[in-house]
Amino acid sequence: MDLIVSRLELGRVEWIKVAAAGLVGALSPLVLVGVASIEGVSGFGALICPSGGLECVIPFGAVALAVTEALAWVALVLMRVRPAWAVALTGSGLTLAIGWVTMQLIFAPAFRLAPLLTGAGFAVGALLTMRTTDLLPRAVVAATMLAVYPVAVVTTPQQTELDHRDELERVHVPLVVADVPGYRLGRVSTYGMSGMTYRLLPDGSPDPATPYERRRPGEIEVSVTTMPARFTLPADCGDAASASSAAQPCQALDARTWRRQTDGEVTYIAHDDTILITATMDADDSSDALVRQLVATGRPRSASDLAQHIP
Repeated sequence: MDLIVSRLELGRVEWIKVAAAGLVGALSPLVLVGVASIEGVSGFGALICPSGGLECVIPFGAVALAVTEALAWVALVLMRVRPAWAVALTGSGLTLAIGWVTMQLIFAPAFRLAPLLTGAGFAVGALLTMRTTDLLPRAVVAATMLAVYPVAVVTTPQQTELDHRDELERVHVPLVVADVPGYRLGRVSTYGMSGMTYRLLPDGSPDPATPYERRRPGEIEVSVTTMPARFTLPADCGDAASASSAAQPCQALDARTWRRQTDGEVTYIAHDDTILITATMDADDSSDALVRQLVATGRPRSASDLAQHIP
């Protein structure tokens, strides 16, 4: 009986060490970021790679990884996870292997999921050193933990889309997009925090060859900005971004909409007390009814909905 109790107690201690190793691994990405930041601001980075160019990414990263690995080893020793060096090396090896395989399938996994990967890697490293638990239970637990990260990556938006969401959420304007029959939403972009632009493409038309292609015939370019506190009828509808633009008289369609035509294009300016909308289209495609429809069908969209349209 004493032997059984002793074995159970030893097993409990070993599982606690597995959890401790997982905690050390989960914190490793934060430590890595901190070490890399210190390299950049302390001047130590200049000693590693004096040129400071893109060629420094690999040596910077290698040093940061080595320091992080050493700190992880120290933490494991303090937590009495033995053998600490084997757990640290196994955890790092599994992290790199599973991370590399995952990135072959998913272009840019979300950064916030990294602790799941490193935590599982270190925990499995500790599992492999256990002596009181049979191999089959350990294998099942290890496989389950290692599967969590790939599953989370597949079910979570990629990092680029998350970055685009953050970019849109920082814009100080409602993300209003028109839903005009006969058109579909194309490229969306922001300019700082003051507004966004989007493009409406005719249904059935091919997608642009590149996301940054200029507006093509038939397409509508729309910009949305905040409504100025003291908005008045513009003196002209010329290109406000160009100091050399000649003044263009505005044709008022109503109290909220103005129109100008130049060089085969028609530009409409409209507002609804909260946002200012500028729409540019071909003169042949323009109509007052179309721009009124564009304004009337504008509805707020979520950042997650529009993020996929940012190139």
